[in-house]
Amino acid sequence: MGVVVATVRVAANTATGTQNITTSDLGGLTPKAALIIGSVAVTDATAAAHNVVSYGACSGATNEWVTAVSDTDNVADSDNDTWFDDDFCVLFVNPGAQTVDGSAEFSAFIADGVTINWTDAPAGAYFLTVVFFAGTDLTAVAGSHTTSGVLDATEDITTLGTAADVVIGAGCVLLVDTDSNVTQYGMSLGLAHITGAGVVTQRSMVLAYNIAAAAAVDNAFYDDSYWLVRTNFNGTGTPRWALELSQHASGFSITQRIEGFVKPVGYLALDFGGVVNAWVGTVTTPTATGNDVETGPGFKPQAVIMNMNGTEADATLYTDLRAGIYGVSVITATAQYSTSWASEDAAATMNTQSLSNDQAVDLPDHTGAAFMAATYVSFDSTGFTLNYSATHTTAKLWPTLAIQEVSATAVKDIIQPGIIPFAR
Repeated sequence: MGVVVATVRVAANTATGTQNITTSDLGGLTPKAALIIGSVAVTDATAAAHNVVSYGACSGATNEWVTAVSDTDNVADSDNDTWFDDDFCVLFVNPGAQTVDGSAEFSAFIADGVTINWTDAPAGAYFLTVVFFAGTDLTAVAGSHTTSGVLDATEDITTLGTAADVVIGAGCVLLVDTDSNVTQYGMSLGLAHITGAGVVTQRSMVLAYNIAAAAAVDNAFYDDSYWLVRTNFNGTGTPRWALELSQHASGFSITQRIEGFVKPVGYLALDFGGVVNAWVGTVTTPTATGNDVETGPGFKPQAVIMNMNGTEADATLYTDLRAGIYGVSVITATAQYSTSWASEDAAATMNTQSLSNDQAVDLPDHTGAAFMAATYVSFDSTGFTLNYSATHTTAKLWPTLAIQEVSATAVKDIIQPGIIPFAR
């Protein structure tokens, strides 16, 4: 098939060596790339102590990266850590110790999945949600790039070799190089869609927690103009640094805005070969329970990724209870997973957690209490429907990526001379 996206959740091995991660939803295809989202949760729908994130991608032995952060639970003063490494696609941080709790590198793509190699065994069988990208018409590459530090400088990233349709990204917002760590907590997640006409839609969110604070200081920011953003960590000021993404014939380009900094970022660039469309936009969450019909994509998806958080307005820094929550939702027609993290704002004793659930949305509030929840209902002709069993009175803004399903009509058109659906 032209482009296939599938997802599965597995428990990490607790011994060194290789681990095969597979799903029959790929129909025997060998993936070309994978996005891997991890937390220290080990039991479905049950929170684990510590806010610990592993967010990485791979497309080959020399094309992998991971960003990892931790916010320690049950300590008097906040104790955080941030890592970026381009030798692994999974990395867990020991909370409070600034050491590696577990790391895995790409080994091989196999039929229906991927093999990773645990070079450092994690202390627990932590959940990994893996998103696979496969198909004969797909071109994909994962990689890292260290920005030049020059304000308004445009830097071309051409490892994909063809114009990217979608770019998924992440950055540890304090580091200045790869394969290193720093004692703060700062992570930015980004999504971008580029049309054939060069129109770019991009969304970013950033989470940051201040180190050595006697009362937890949470920071959150959402922006619909940039791919990645950095904010201050002490709850003051405007964003310090941002990356604006643009089109390039051999991949994509980034331009530093606001301020220039030398920083490593990870990316997963995807070209769908004109077979399927994609959409990046914002899901404005409902304020009442029941079915919520999202029509932003304008097509029937095969996969949806939502970056969940507590923000309520664009380009606004939040430093209260709305800043202590975020997560990633991955949805296909046959699987749904929500990975979320929480750090209680203004807590005298740090209260942090990680959670994984096999439903589309399970986002606790900053204290870890039940907050927002939804299950997948359907992929529709113009979008998707979720059923919310819990909502908040104020709508939240969630950066979202949808990838179109390969329709029977599109498959027929592909083999007809001179007809290329969604051509650039």
